[in-house]
Amino acid sequence: MILVIVIAVLAVGGAIAAGVTLSPVRGTPNTDVWVPALPVDDYIVTISKEEGKPFQVLNLTDIQFGDFHDIGKRTFTEDTIRAVIAETEPDLITLTGDQVWTKHSKYSIRHLVSFLDSFGIPWAPVMGNHDAEGNADAQYIADLYLDAEHCLFRKGPSNIGGVGNYVINIMEGNRIFHSLIMMDSGMGRSYSALGQDAILSYELDDDFELKRDGAGNPIEREIGHNFDFLSIGQIAWYRSVVERIKLHNQSAGGGVPTSSLFLHIPLPEYYIAYVDYLLSGKDSSYGVFGALREDVCCAKINSGMFDALLEGGSTKFVFAGHDYVNDLSILYKGIRLTYGLKTGDRCYFEEGVNGGTLMTIGDTVEVRHVYVNP
Repeated sequence: MILVIVIAVLAVGGAIAAGVTLSPVRGTPNTDVWVPALPVDDYIVTISKEEGKPFQVLNLTDIQFGDFHDIGKRTFTEDTIRAVIAETEPDLITLTGDQVWTKHSKYSIRHLVSFLDSFGIPWAPVMGNHDAEGNADAQYIADLYLDAEHCLFRKGPSNIGGVGNYVINIMEGNRIFHSLIMMDSGMGRSYSALGQDAILSYELDDDFELKRDGAGNPIEREIGHNFDFLSIGQIAWYRSVVERIKLHNQSAGGGVPTSSLFLHIPLPEYYIAYVDYLLSGKDSSYGVFGALREDVCCAKINSGMFDALLEGGSTKFVFAGHDYVNDLSILYKGIRLTYGLKTGDRCYFEEGVNGGTLMTIGDTVEVRHVYVNP
């Protein structure tokens, strides 16, 4: 019997070493269908705040656990999470994707769910482009989230794109104080010739300043990479969500509640806003903190999500992950676009750019990075 077990372990190890992906485990597909005229409440979660006390939301991103890559190497990242939670004492923890990565992630996601739940603090994740690319599909990961005692995740509608489009309404009495709109920004996407659909902006040099030609003029380029974008269905759903929270507060005698959008892949406006900031001569009105240290890896076309944010008039904050060493936060057309600070050293990271991002929601909303060196 011992010999058989040893042979089996060696066989699995050999398959892993050879780069063979074992059959993925699959979860139960979500079945809720979103119809604008018949809103479904299964994707709406409420959480209460103490009246007169600010509500603290701590965002963690790109934790990037990966089964065999992390043997004996999770300590730094777990200590980072413990340290930033201890420093901020959050009321809610959000995660903006890439909780896991690599072909073998099934055990890592189980471990992460158990680890986060152990703090006894409500937590709410969105999917990243790497989360479901391994041997556990998005529905399996979502089922683990749903089973966790303190996780607020919902699978959301099945017919708009992605797994995990849902809403967290922070309530003060019967009034929505602030809404967190959680969206699945997808994975990779193949693009054919883009033509007029391509996003045009200006090229940046190695120092993330404007690259100029011999005459001193900025050099134009197409921006973006082979990543997905929010679908037309998701944008329509977002608009419906904003109308619902407006109507709720009107019936409760309040005004339009502010909201925040959480997703993994940054909107193209992260790049566009930064270029505008450079063209302005780095005007202080952009309220920049943090920095770009790598390219903005957005989609190659703009599906119009930012325009929907402007039209809705509610969402004033966007949090993304994805580009691990970027921690830029910039105010653009009245909306603060923030890269969540990468949490831990898995996959790749830059020394000192580690921790979490804190949003303090009170009479005003403040956003700051919390750097830790565990």
